[in-house]
Amino acid sequence: MNKINKTYEPFLFLYITNQCQLSCKHCYMGKRLHNGQIMPAENVERILKLMRVLYGHYKVYLLGGEPTLHPELDKILKICKRENYLVVLTSNGLVSESAWNKILPGHIDSLSFSLDGSSREIHEFLRGKNTFSPLIESIKDARGRNFKTRIICTINKKNVADVPNIINLASDLQIDLLSFHYFTPTGNGRYYSNFQLSNKEWLKFVRNLKNYVLNSKINNKLKIYYPPAFVKKDELSLLKKSGYKGCTARNLERLAIFPDGKCYICSAFLDKDINFGLINDKGFFINKGKNNELNLINKVSLKCERCSRAFICNGGCAAYNHFKYGVPTDKCSRDLIPICPLWTTSVNDTTQASLR
Repeated sequence: MNKINKTYEPFLFLYITNQCQLSCKHCYMGKRLHNGQIMPAENVERILKLMRVLYGHYKVYLLGGEPTLHPELDKILKICKRENYLVVLTSNGLVSESAWNKILPGHIDSLSFSLDGSSREIHEFLRGKNTFSPLIESIKDARGRNFKTRIICTINKKNVADVPNIINLASDLQIDLLSFHYFTPTGNGRYYSNFQLSNKEWLKFVRNLKNYVLNSKINNKLKIYYPPAFVKKDELSLLKKSGYKGCTARNLERLAIFPDGKCYICSAFLDKDINFGLINDKGFFINKGKNNELNLINKVSLKCERCSRAFICNGGCAAYNHFKYGVPTDKCSRDLIPICPLWTTSVNDTTQASLR
């Protein structure tokens, strides 16, 4: 495999099924979860081949819905490895024994589980009843099978105070990587917009996260990532050194493809009638209509055009600008500057941890 450019990460998010047992309050999939579509294995192979040529993809995230519900999961995993992709499978943890039999050793580079609280009460408030214990058992099962194991946690007002306990749980479970995500009111989340942390609350979360990791006795092998989401003006140079290149969608770094063939470049648009293109058995076709996602994302605030620092933050978050939530760049104070909330950095890396 070619040497990977660490500042450019062309990840492919392949939503192989829209089926899911849950309908989480913060799920960005929204109405898609109700149509039950699945992506045939032959389509997966076609997409992997095409996207490597077009955009240089080398890593694929298999998602849903719940990807372990896909009837051809084992076949898809074999295809991914045959095409020489790194493979991350993301699950809600409700994995049946028949599904475990399809999760082939040597065909997955990492198993990722969605956890939103260290206790049953917090996790199940967001994800539904009887979801916490099966998730913990699946994580233990993955560790027992020697899979590299991750946890994804979406931070919101309902679980932000639980972060130290989540870190301790991840450490106790011998997790390899814990990734915190920034909640935005898209998909199901649009009904719970009050869950979103304000910019000041997010700054406090980041500050508390770093202090806790620095002063606690957690498993030193646990890697913890978070999205800065906002930076102070005197931190912009550090942001650049850390590899930030602006909106990941503008850079076409993280394409998401669904069973219906629609392709998106930003998770904020997944539940909207806006997309980047379409892939089918005849090839990949960029959307030429007025609802082309890239056209919307490439709009830059006049305030940014007049800002001398815009070459570093690269115009902030395009989704904020379009939907007018979070901190749109036209409301940027130039002291606290919004950046792409999908871009993450490491708490553990001392060259990056000085951000805030």
